[in-house]
Amino acid sequence: MSDTLNVYEVGTKVMLTKDIEAVIITISIHSGNMVQYECSWWSGLTRTRDWFDSKDFFKVGENNKTIPIGFSRS
Repeated sequence: MSDTLNVYEVGTKVMLTKDIEAVIITISIHSGNMVQYECSWWSGLTRTRDWFDSKDFFKVGENNKTIPIGFSRS
C-alpha cells in the first residue's frame, strides 16, 4: 500500500505574522500524518526557532507550493 503526504520543502519562506518572516528548517511527521515545521527567524540580534503547524502560517511564499512525499507500507 502506498501513501503520499504533501509538505512544504525545507527552505520555504513563511510569514508567521505580518512582520515576522521565517524559513522552514526541519520537517517532522508524527502518527496520523501530522506534520510540524521547525521555523527559524531573526528577532533583533537573536536567532529564534520554534515548531508550527501549517495552519499557523500567516502566509507562505508565493512560489512555494507543497510537494508530495511518498511512503511504502507492506
